[in-house]
Amino acid sequence: MPSAPVSPPGGGVTDLLHPLIPSPPSKSAGDGVERLTIDDMLQKYCGEFGRWQFRHFVLTSLAWALEAFHTMVMIFADREPEWRCSGPGCQASGQCGLDPGSWEWAHGPGGSTVSEWGLICGEKYKVGLTQALFFTGCMIGAGIFGHLSDSSLGRKGSLAVVCALNAVLGCLTAFSPSYYVYTLLRLLTGFSTGGVGLCAFVLATEPIGPSKRGVAGMSTFYFFSGGISLLSGIAYVFQSWRALYIASSIPSILFITTVIPFLSESP
Repeated sequence: MPSAPVSPPGGGVTDLLHPLIPSPPSKSAGDGVERLTIDDMLQKYCGEFGRWQFRHFVLTSLAWALEAFHTMVMIFADREPEWRCSGPGCQASGQCGLDPGSWEWAHGPGGSTVSEWGLICGEKYKVGLTQALFFTGCMIGAGIFGHLSDSSLGRKGSLAVVCALNAVLGCLTAFSPSYYVYTLLRLLTGFSTGGVGLCAFVLATEPIGPSKRGVAGMSTFYFFSGGISLLSGIAYVFQSWRALYIASSIPSILFITTVIPFLSESP
């Protein structure tokens, strides 16, 4: 007959069967110290979702809007603008079969990267290549900054670093002299952008009590959606792709200087 499970000192049978489920708060028989998990401490001393937790959640989640800026800016910067015929014998069905000089961009060549570097017809694949490399950088950056946020930098420090990198790289992108420099800078921007959402999500939701944490975590994506809406307005004002990159990078500088100093590190 199998013997009954033996309880370890200071624990219970559930400690052996379910090691990931914390035991109820108890007192050690030796020194009377109360054993509390982080969630127990939050519920006992901070509450589930109090005023401080709400303020911290909102301020930290603003970083999601910044991630939307640096991610979705390609929709406007890499768009194919309108064009028009400028000479006789021009068929307005497509530029690929037209003679050079028989057509022109409707709003000049500086509206997007496509019109500035001629990324049409046989060069059109370069637009998708740049976007693919950006998300490749996101994948790499998420892993690296995820590790750094758990070790040396912490969540708050990592968030400050990635926002600073996004601000610098975004402004440098606006001065790209060629397509290849532009693509390299977008790859590096993706590397730092991959750490923004990861650090902001954990930093925003960790101080929240367990019963409210799931809803709060899902609510962070409203800030990303709000960032997309704001970016649309910014792109309407700054219709040059170079000016748009600068305008969409300045908020990262403001976030570092006016928001991050008021954030608390993870418990």
